[in-house]
Amino acid sequence: MGISFERYYRGTTDWMTLPPMDFHRFHRFDLLQAQMAVPDQEEPVRPLLKQITETLKNDHRVWVVGHLVTAMPDPAAARLATDDQQGAQANADIAAWSIKVGAQLRAAARHVETVRVDIEGPENPLETLTLSVFRGWAPAP
Repeated sequence: MGISFERYYRGTTDWMTLPPMDFHRFHRFDLLQAQMAVPDQEEPVRPLLKQITETLKNDHRVWVVGHLVTAMPDPAAARLATDDQQGAQANADIAAWSIKVGAQLRAAARHVETVRVDIEGPENPLETLTLSVFRGWAPAP
């Protein structure tokens, strides 16, 4: 989604992908592979988790385009869906990172809201994404 977002977003607010990547012109699986190879799998999402915390603490909002995974996918189904071992591992790593980010947002934000986006004309279901906004700082007890 980062490639399309980079192409169409015209705002000035900083944004990040999950996992964070600095290149959004076209797909670079080598950049994803490098993050998958990091021994500490908290490291790839650490900058995103830090930014979420700082944003919410400073009374700003965190917007999520798309959905966050809430449970690990079935490994057998992931292998069938990707038809290769590396693709299945990528899906599992992305799911794990997404679960971490979602948990951080749910724990740190006081409010979450799904934002309705009205579309005029035909809409491709494969391009339909959710838009959510998290706001308010809810420090851990």
